[in-house]
Amino acid sequence: MVWCNISRREDEPGPRFELEECGRAHGTSLKWLELWSSDGLQNQTTMKVKPEGPDWQTKLQQVLHAAAENKFVQVATVREDGTPACRTMGLAGFIQGTQQALLQTHAKSYKSSHLAKNNWVEICNWNAASQQQFRLRGPIMIVDADSKPEAFQSLRQQEYKRLATPSVLQWYHSADRAPGKPFQSPVHQDTDQQDKTPPSFLLLVVDVAEVDYVHLESDTRAIWSKQQSSADGQHVWHKQDVNP
Repeated sequence: MVWCNISRREDEPGPRFELEECGRAHGTSLKWLELWSSDGLQNQTTMKVKPEGPDWQTKLQQVLHAAAENKFVQVATVREDGTPACRTMGLAGFIQGTQQALLQTHAKSYKSSHLAKNNWVEICNWNAASQQQFRLRGPIMIVDADSKPEAFQSLRQQEYKRLATPSVLQWYHSADRAPGKPFQSPVHQDTDQQDKTPPSFLLLVVDVAEVDYVHLESDTRAIWSKQQSSADGQHVWHKQDVNP
């Protein structure tokens, strides 16, 4: 069995998952291909960020495609009082050609207020079948009805249209029935307006900055960190193999 613990370190901006005991891609899908370069250092690899994506992204994409339920991830935030909070969410995929992960939330949810104070999160995906765990860390950008540029609005509207009808209804709850508030009986909603993206629907764009990968079956672990190249200013992914 695997337990997942959430902690927060004083020298880090956001929460961190710890594995304590061993026992769909987005509509504009990425092309997940092979690694493209290596610096030849033992146990280290540096990869330029290209549309195909780094190796951790390839591995995660394979897990997400293996079964529909694999898209569910645990997302940790930091509450206003500094304590950690965790919930299960659906990973919608990545923006094409980037390592920006997509999540969705209600404007009235508690996590929205958490992110307003500290926009760093950690996303954890554990796949029992393949014995792989992915921990993605990075800051979140909240895309609401007033966000710019227009490309993000188009993406927000596209993600909303992908929702099934039962999921759509939750975005039209009155303010009194906001998530986490004392229970209120559902009020009949006007279905004529449900083809429009409501203000309550927020798209969360996670700019992944670090990935901690563990494969229990092979007893291996690696950490990828995104860094800026001094040569051309582009981001590169640095891989370091570490002890599990």
